[in-house]
Amino acid sequence: RCITPSGKQKWIQGAARPERCEDGGILWHGLLVDVTARQQAEEALRQSEARLQKLTASVPGMIYEFLQSSEGSYSLPYVSSGCREIYEVEPE
Repeated sequence: RCITPSGKQKWIQGAARPERCEDGGILWHGLLVDVTARQQAEEALRQSEARLQKLTASVPGMIYEFLQSSEGSYSLPYVSSGCREIYEVEPE
């Protein structure tokens, strides 16, 4: 995380590698990328997930997500803890 001269916060990702010069010194080659948008999206997703967890924990019964793939197989990517009460099994 860095602060720009205007006071704006930015998230930067960087990588560098050294290269030895003929005179014995070291020259660094690097790349910096502004990943602020990605960082903000990840934080928004974490907050959304936390809100979902709070909501589902307070709802009686079971909440689940049912997914059918294009090949026809089925899965439940999300199952709330209410499945313990109904089916007496863990959500996993």
